[in-house]
Amino acid sequence: MKRRCDNCRWAIMQDYGYSNYTVENTNMICAQRAHPEREFDRFYGEDKRLLHAEKCEHYGEGSPVELDVDGENEDEFRRGIFSSQAEREAWELHVTFGLLEDQR
Repeated sequence: MKRRCDNCRWAIMQDYGYSNYTVENTNMICAQRAHPEREFDRFYGEDKRLLHAEKCEHYGEGSPVELDVDGENEDEFRRGIFSSQAEREAWELHVTFGLLEDQR
């Protein structure tokens, strides 16, 4: 598997649009906050910023956390339902950083 941000266990992929049936874009967020850009559109997997993983010291091969437009996945996460321990760790780190950033 090629080292890319969308193949990283610390990636958060958040869909945007009108519903799960009309996704307009998918933003990438690094739960580790290791990417130089806070958030960016992965542009169907073609965005060159996804290659930051090639030199990232926090990269960990695995599946990203995927958040759908309708918020169904996020509701499960808030209730503590995760498909893996890695998914839980990435989500908890993302939420923690988000809370700290909001306090600034």
